[in-house]
Amino acid sequence: MLLEQHKEAVLQLLSDPKLLEEHVNLAVKTLKEQNIEETDLSDASEADETDRLGEKLFSLVEQMDPLHANDITGMLLEMDSASLQQLLSDHTKLEVAVQKAQAVLDTES
Repeated sequence: MLLEQHKEAVLQLLSDPKLLEEHVNLAVKTLKEQNIEETDLSDASEADETDRLGEKLFSLVEQMDPLHANDITGMLLEMDSASLQQLLSDHTKLEVAVQKAQAVLDTES
């Protein structure tokens, strides 16, 4: 930010410590605000990604176990998104995960 200014402006900042401090503080404040906005966006996109994966996952789980599709999908959604992507791309892994979830549900009832 500060070094993106014209050479004359940078030289003026370097010759005036008070002005330099003001500009540094402003730059820090701006960066913090940008970081907060980026965090908000990444949280929203993460939630959107989870929703999207959940919908796809539910439709596949519902074909295997319509009665427990909600519970099983909820259990599977506790996994990280990379693992969920694997389940969606590998039907055998999804079947194994559903069977494990069914076993947990059977022991709870």
